This record gives sequence, C-alpha cells and structure tokens, in this order.
Amino acid sequence: MNQPLRLVQERIATAARRSGRQPDEIRLIAVSKKQPVQGIQQLAAQGQTDFAESTLQEAQEKIPQCPALRWHCIGHIQSNKTRHIPGLFGWVHSVDSKKLVSRLQQAASQQDNPLKFLLQVNIAEDPAKFGFAPQHLNAVIESILDKQYSHVTLQGLMTIGRANATQDETRRTFAALKTLSGELSKRFGQDCFKEISMGMSRDFEMAIE
Repeated sequence: MNQPLRLVQERIATAARRSGRQPDEIRLIAVSKKQPVQGIQQLAAQGQTDFAESTLQEAQEKIPQCPALRWHCIGHIQSNKTRHIPGLFGWVHSVDSKKLVSRLQQAASQQDNPLKFLLQVNIAEDPAKFGFAPQHLNAVIESILDKQYSHVTLQGLMTIGRANATQDETRRTFAALKTLSGELSKRFGQDCFKEISMGMSRDFEMAIE
C-alpha cells in the first residue's frame, strides 16, 4: 500500500503548488469504509492520521482498535444514531439540520472532548444530496451560535460535488463554497470557519485548487 499513498501525496503537493498553496495546508482523509483494520494500521504506520467511516457498525468495530488516529464521521446521519458518535469520532462532516446539532451536543455532553462539526451545504442544489441551501445558512448559524453549545464546535463547511458533473461544473461548485465560507467567516468570525471539506478521489485536485 506504500505506492498509492505516496502517489496521492504527490498529487496533493502538485495541486497545491499549482494553486499557490502549501501542501501542509491540506488534510488528506482516508475513507476506510469496507477496509480491514490491518490496512488502516498499515497506512497509519506510513504517517496517515485521518480516517473516515460512514457506518456506525464499522466504526464501532474499527475505531477501538485504532484509538490514536483522528476519526471523521461522514455520510448522512440518522438522528437515532447520534448518541454513539461522540464516543467514537472527533469530527462530523455532514451536519445537515439544527436538530442534529442539538442531538450531538446532548450526546457529547457525556464525553470529555468537544466534538467538531461541519455544516453540509448543498451548494450545487442537487436534489439527490442532503445539506443546507446556501441562502438559509445565515439564520441557521445564528441559531446555532445563540445556543452557545459547549460540547460541539462549528469548524466550517462541507459539500459534495454533483454526480456526473463536468469539470467546469465541479470547479464552480467548489469555488462557490470557498466564497461562501469567506463571507460567513467575515460575519461570524474565523474561529467558526477554519475548515472546508470537499473533494473525493475523482475531484480532490480541483478542490485543492
């Protein structure tokens, strides 16, 4: 597994330099869905520290065996599963409702470490995707921050590009989220908008750029 990780890191570095960025600004998250614990441990031994799971059952099996890694929860979250998330994950990438924030806060209150979360934005207005409409975000964020939650902290935004989109469409989607993040950072403060999560295997270089 050495070569794939090295090649991905090289592609990240090239895309970063191409866009005037530093490679160490970018965090690679390895999605370990359907992968064995041995494979996770092999990548971790090579220096990969961030991993993601999208199903609770797999997370409950794998994360206790790899507790020193940084774990991210991705994918749509059912409300009845929120009580299990803070004890396993440090990050949640796909918060798509105010109710979900409240449930995560309640669950995280039983843990020692605050849970970091990102708001999922349906920036491409894809009916097949979850997420907030961009025009609703100001009111959503005001409502979340007004509650002064102490066990969950807003860190930024996340989006998923439209399936089967052209490269130009994907670039416009990512650029729109970057612009939106900058606007929200000015209004609500940089501490809430440190991170943008976007880009997968097929389009991560465009996300970096």
